[in-house]
Amino acid sequence: MDAELDNLADKINQLIALTQSLAQQNQSLQTSVEQLQAQNDQLRNNLNSAAQRVEKLLAELPEALPWAKCPH
Repeated sequence: MDAELDNLADKINQLIALTQSLAQQNQSLQTSVEQLQAQNDQLRNNLNSAAQRVEKLLAELPEALPWAKCPH
């Protein structure tokens, strides 16, 4: 009976250790996800800004450039 209780206590301790380890990994992953989301938001903003600048530059170009005539 004592051996069974000791075995059960060992398994419970292993389960506690595993639970704590998984909780730490989960926290680390959550932090990584938050950092990556912030980075993704910044990159999306940069891309939108670049797209707006390109659109503005394209709008400022004359309709027909002498060197860019397309044969029809």
